[in-house]
Amino acid sequence: MDQQRLQQFFSDLKPRVEFAGEMDAQLDQQLARRFNVLDYLRTSEMGLSRVIADLLNPSASHGQGLLFLDQYLRGLQRSSKDGDRQLDLTHGYGDEWTVCRHSVRVLVERTIPPGRRRLDISVEFEGTDGRLRCLAIENKPYAGDQHKQVHAYLDFLEEKYGRKLQGAPTDHLLIYLSPTGEGPTDWSIDKSRLEREIAERDFAVMGYSIGMFTEQASSVADKSDPASLVLDYSLAQWFRACRMACDVERLRSFFRDAESFCDQRFGGATVTDVTTQLVVSFLRQSDNFEVATAVHREWPAVRDRIVNAFAERLRTQVLEEIRSSHGDDIECRWTLDKRQRVNKTHLDVTRPSWSKTVHVRIRLEAKSHGPNGWVIGTLIHGGQKEPGDALRSALRERLGGHLEGGQYSSSYWPWQQPVDQKWRNWVNILGTLAEPESEDAKTATRYFVDRFVKICEIAIPEIDRVLGIRR
Repeated sequence: MDQQRLQQFFSDLKPRVEFAGEMDAQLDQQLARRFNVLDYLRTSEMGLSRVIADLLNPSASHGQGLLFLDQYLRGLQRSSKDGDRQLDLTHGYGDEWTVCRHSVRVLVERTIPPGRRRLDISVEFEGTDGRLRCLAIENKPYAGDQHKQVHAYLDFLEEKYGRKLQGAPTDHLLIYLSPTGEGPTDWSIDKSRLEREIAERDFAVMGYSIGMFTEQASSVADKSDPASLVLDYSLAQWFRACRMACDVERLRSFFRDAESFCDQRFGGATVTDVTTQLVVSFLRQSDNFEVATAVHREWPAVRDRIVNAFAERLRTQVLEEIRSSHGDDIECRWTLDKRQRVNKTHLDVTRPSWSKTVHVRIRLEAKSHGPNGWVIGTLIHGGQKEPGDALRSALRERLGGHLEGGQYSSSYWPWQQPVDQKWRNWVNILGTLAEPESEDAKTATRYFVDRFVKICEIAIPEIDRVLGIRR
């Protein structure tokens, strides 16, 4: 590295950061902007589900009756009406019918027959028009979908609420609540079923926040697709509406923190801190290691937005290249663990029929905290019995015979290959990844796509052969 350039860079940056820091400190002293009550609460999926469910419950301790449920239903109605795709659940709400308060029944982790699955939030209520309705929310702030998960929930709702119950007409809606409006994958619900549910206005996608950099991870989240229904309404916007509608200052303060939490934790468009804005600006001007490291350590929301956008470019290109030769049922899913635990950030290629026999993936995975230490290989969950053992042996032999630099790691990783040192730690190249149209970013994208596709071209036919999947 050019030491003179580095010294000059920090010489220019230091007084600006110090000035920005002073401004931040003064604003924090007056406004305590960094203080957020949700930082002290349980913000796991279950914890967030309980917060949402309690606010939707008119009998809960907030004491505001139907106010917050009303704001939620009005938000759904407004968003779907503006998109010319009115939801059946909210059709006519506020004019032709309202909610009967004492009929509302809110459940968290509602067991779905035959008992293997649990629906995160269920709000059942009667309207003044005599209809029994159910608003269901599948909460996905961090985890990916289980196999046929959304499919199973829609089956349950259709069976219980899509027909007459005790002589009264019924209705239902499933909201898929994801970080920034990403829809469910084919692993969770097949495309034809999803299109039917959307056409029947029984399904919609909502984000915790509407992100600035997020490129949607599913066709359902593509607003140019007429069959899709991604609401222009986020959980953060609901919290804002509740704050404006509520007169209780204690609750207004909570909603203010909740809105900020959604935008900052899940990649919102607004970066409020003066220092953060400054560093983002400098990051886009330089791929300097020290600056990138500072961003990685101190500004995780910025890092996550950049990493997500880059990973989505990889996912889209990988899927396009391998589907042409291996079939449209090939899936590619990206998972970013926002809690930054080990071995949770990865890009997976799979085929739904594989999981019927053994849990096998072709994976690009970060082996260290954050998006660092990347390896590419094949991953198999499960025991040592057939066909797992046969598949492990076949993949080790086939990949090892065609690709250099790979190795047997464990029964969990039958074969893996480290990423070249230049690209192994994404925190070091955030400046490059932040500018998708730059030549360096295009080079990085091409490197990962080529490496991943090359492994897929060898591994997919071998997995199909061992598992007896006929194409």
